[in-house]
Amino acid sequence: GNRRVWRAAPDLILAFHAGFWGYDSWRPTLMGLLRTSIPIIVTSYTMEEARLDVRALGAATLAEGADDDAADAAAATLDFLWGPEENERAGARRAVASAPPGHDYRENNVSFAVRGRPDPRRSG
Repeated sequence: GNRRVWRAAPDLILAFHAGFWGYDSWRPTLMGLLRTSIPIIVTSYTMEEARLDVRALGAATLAEGADDDAADAAAATLDFLWGPEENERAGARRAVASAPPGHDYRENNVSFAVRGRPDPRRSG
């Protein structure tokens, strides 16, 4: 039929509270995104979650099963447009029963932006 397939790459990817760190199912997507130069803006409820999301991005560049130190080192080599920073316009505080004491959960409380580095040997 008349089905259209959109093949253009997006200009930007927004990941609101995606929790990369908490779901292994993100790994293939992160691996693919980090092979492009598309900017990815990620938000988190807390700074700790943002740091864990950064670690997950680093881990996605390594062989599966890499330890946290290796993932942190790999994350440090990523192309950050800005690192994790608090958002002065974050949403209201949320009560989260499972939250560790002292953790302040707010919608879009922390954000960072990163982009991958495409392999120049790959075309397309």
